[in-house]
Amino acid sequence: MPSLTLTTNIEIPNVKEFCLEFSKVLFTVPEKFLGFSEKYMSIQYMHNANLTFAGTFDPGALLAITSLESFSSSEKNEKYSAAFFKFFQEKLGIPSDRAYIIFYDAGRERLGYQGTIFSVILG
Repeated sequence: MPSLTLTTNIEIPNVKEFCLEFSKVLFTVPEKFLGFSEKYMSIQYMHNANLTFAGTFDPGALLAITSLESFSSSEKNEKYSAAFFKFFQEKLGIPSDRAYIIFYDAGRERLGYQGTIFSVILG
């Protein structure tokens, strides 16, 4: 797992293509993204024309990343943040001062998969 939810006020013409391209940014950081393979990755794009940032409707985004025990290293989080903000700027035209990235740790006992929870799957 990670699960990524990108909400932006930019309407993307080909959402499926965009999501596949977005998933590739996860593997541009030096180490495998959050230590998980693509098998466990989930990406959701949500268009919200009413999303404001800094009091305007100029291009903006919110990215929520949920994972398991993956955000304890500020150095890694900074690398992830840099990769995502670069992508936002290049692909969506969103400047780095018009987006937030929120890192959530779901906890093994609070995340279900295949009829069980990750504390059982991972031990």
